[in-house]
Amino acid sequence: MKITKFTALILGLIVMGSSMLVSCSKTEKTNTLTDETNNETNHIEFVTVNDSIAGKGFENKISLAYPVKGNAVYIDSIRMWVDTILNNNPFVENGEIKIFNGDKNDAKAVAKYYMTKRMPSKKDIEELISISSASFGCEDEVKVTFLGKNITSMINTNYIYTGGAHGSTIVLTSVFDNNTGKKYVLGDMIEDTVVLKNYIIQGLIKYFEVKTENDVRELLFDRENIILPQTEPYFTKDGLTFIYQQYEIVAYAYGMPEITIEWKDCKNILKKTFFEKIDKEVKK
Repeated sequence: MKITKFTALILGLIVMGSSMLVSCSKTEKTNTLTDETNNETNHIEFVTVNDSIAGKGFENKISLAYPVKGNAVYIDSIRMWVDTILNNNPFVENGEIKIFNGDKNDAKAVAKYYMTKRMPSKKDIEELISISSASFGCEDEVKVTFLGKNITSMINTNYIYTGGAHGSTIVLTSVFDNNTGKKYVLGDMIEDTVVLKNYIIQGLIKYFEVKTENDVRELLFDRENIILPQTEPYFTKDGLTFIYQQYEIVAYAYGMPEITIEWKDCKNILKKTFFEKIDKEVKK
């Protein structure tokens, strides 16, 4: 008989003396955009599902913002992105998960599917507990950071702990067109990367709380080149945010450097056609 990862987890916990698994789930409406021009309500709507499951030495959590209303191509694009970012088992090297094939309109089912599939197997649990007495697990948060009439910005933060000195965090982001579902990349949004780099350098000076660009360079792995973040930027109520992944430019102790270019400065770096999509609805 083939044992699924979920079944293996339960058996493994029983073998190791755990008496029970505790699971809880909650769903709430979080982000809604109303199109007053057409007298429509809930033109775009997201719900957020919070679910978790825990056992001896292990806890898995997920907080998933999921689109339930909007035009079809927009919803499909975001749901495909969700499938992609959650389609791996962080406890198994190159461990891919099958895409959720149930009711795509059921946000709760989607969240539970990926939460349980991202659990370690019985063997993984035994190995992890044997090398660490601390609790280990996986936590995912997918949320909407900006919802306007023309664009939606989202971020996924994934944290896993498998023993050792500290866990690992990965951040994935995306900006979507509300009408076409298109995923924008840096080249679609930014007019001049030279001007952008100047803002990034100033942002790093502020982040590290130093005085000069040379002070920043002294902290970097590569002191000759201050590279742009490899992760796509995302929008928030405060402006356009860039983030460096752990170890991308500095040691773990310095965290994940984050730079927000305020709305008043965004027009200096964004392409005119893109800035026009957001200009009327941003905080000045």
